[in-house]
Amino acid sequence: MEKEFSQSLDKSKILITGFEPFLDHKVNPSKELALYMKNLGYSVLIFPVSYKEVTSQLEKLDLESFSFILMLGLALERQSVCLERVAINWIESSSEDSLGNKPEPQKIDSMKEDAIINQLPLQEIVKNCKAKASFTIKISHSAGAYVCNYLYFKILKHTSRALFVHLPESINIKEASELVECIVKQTVKSF
Repeated sequence: MEKEFSQSLDKSKILITGFEPFLDHKVNPSKELALYMKNLGYSVLIFPVSYKEVTSQLEKLDLESFSFILMLGLALERQSVCLERVAINWIESSSEDSLGNKPEPQKIDSMKEDAIINQLPLQEIVKNCKAKASFTIKISHSAGAYVCNYLYFKILKHTSRALFVHLPESINIKEASELVECIVKQTVKSF
């Protein structure tokens, strides 16, 4: 059944996003992993770590054309892969984005609620995908208040068929790709 489901999954209808390197980091594993997934047939988009560029690229994207959107990002202080439950309607960072912008603390969208809670069955996804990785996988309740959260909030405003996953800085891309495939399959099966 698993093989049959895998063969029926149209990977081109799954969008996987990553981010360019930022700050002092020469490599961003989210970009490396997204590009690896592109070789497996998934649609991929790499964002600069920029509020303005995220907004600009999203305006050009037909989000409804994808059956699922999996966003990947780097979480510098984390040692685990984290599936993000909550996107907050807030920007606040001590760091500039890649274009040198550092917005004042503010709501992302003044007309929307303070947070969007992702209703995907994350506990079940974590349970079913733990065996696919040699690293810790857990649910997080904070995607931060930097560009990753900004993207997540903007996507969840338009579709509930989306998930943000934060990656630790040091991760094996091949192993992580197997985890991503598991997350995609488990999520799409839940629709």
